[in-house]
Amino acid sequence: MEKLEGRDRSDVARSHSPASAENENPETFDLAVIGGGPAGTSAAITAARAGTRVLLLERGRFPRQRVCGEFISAESLALLAGLLESTAPTLLDEALRIPKARLFFDGHIVSAQVDPPGASIARWDLDFALWRAADHDGITTFSEITVENIAGADPFCLRTSHGEFHARAVINASGRWSNLRSRARVDSTTKWLGLKGHFLEPSSQLSVDLYFFEGGYCGVQPVELSGSQEGRVNACAMVRADVAHSLPEVFGRHPQLSARANQWRPLTEPVSTSPLILSWIPSWATASLWPCAAARSLPDASRHFSDRRCRSPKPACGTVRSTEINSCPSFKTRQNCGVCSSFRARSENPSATCCRQVQSCRGCW
Repeated sequence: MEKLEGRDRSDVARSHSPASAENENPETFDLAVIGGGPAGTSAAITAARAGTRVLLLERGRFPRQRVCGEFISAESLALLAGLLESTAPTLLDEALRIPKARLFFDGHIVSAQVDPPGASIARWDLDFALWRAADHDGITTFSEITVENIAGADPFCLRTSHGEFHARAVINASGRWSNLRSRARVDSTTKWLGLKGHFLEPSSQLSVDLYFFEGGYCGVQPVELSGSQEGRVNACAMVRADVAHSLPEVFGRHPQLSARANQWRPLTEPVSTSPLILSWIPSWATASLWPCAAARSLPDASRHFSDRRCRSPKPACGTVRSTEINSCPSFKTRQNCGVCSSFRARSENPSATCCRQVQSCRGCW
């Protein structure tokens, strides 16, 4: 159902074809980044602008949908603009601003202002824009290529589906379910799903709306693809597998959401992720586990694996998107760093899960 605006974007996203990776004498890069999502591209761009020769590898292709609330907090917009620079001049300017949040639960509605407003940016556009920015900065990029294993040291040998690459340092931003790491243990008694789809809504408010029900919740907010204005909303849900398996089933769990969804027309095929893994770790703590800080220690860094080890799910209101972007080294220049103040009490404990790893925030301590 998804249509591309203008020319086919894949010709830009695949700046190098996988076949061109096959060579007998691969060059050695300063840094290889595995994974072309917001974390991986942010790390690659930051390292490249510091003078590092960077290789960026992605298993999928662009543009693409992802299970995501597609809300970016105001605190991250300036940093995102810096990462994109001139490569996506209209993406941020034309992005819908979300100045309000509404909670729907037990027949009640609670409204609150979001000040300053956040922005609603589809992952279809965001991931592709960051990939283009990486290519614009001279990063060697390959999509539709799978890293099968990593061997050796100084340099490391990355064996892929289309040949070998060598790099003095490696960042693994390939995600929780990457083939490069062991599968996380899943509680067999309770399984959670992430579901997302875009829908046409006749009229929608500039608000991020969270609908809570027994066994899950669903976030809904307006979003537009770059270059289009069609009244699109993003519906993103987290739900127990024994409660619902599809978005229509999710909508039926909440009377007000069901009445609203009856007016919608699907614009995309739904996407899902399963199983979600939950624990006590809050979503904002993921900033400590993202990879960008590794680029600051180059060329001394030898190997740095960092991925979404945090067991919290991707929330429908988009906190994870902000921590992915804010994990860049330039985050240390921010004065209102909530991560630093939150973890300062743990800084003397070398076994702390997060504090000792928040290298990207030490400039605020």
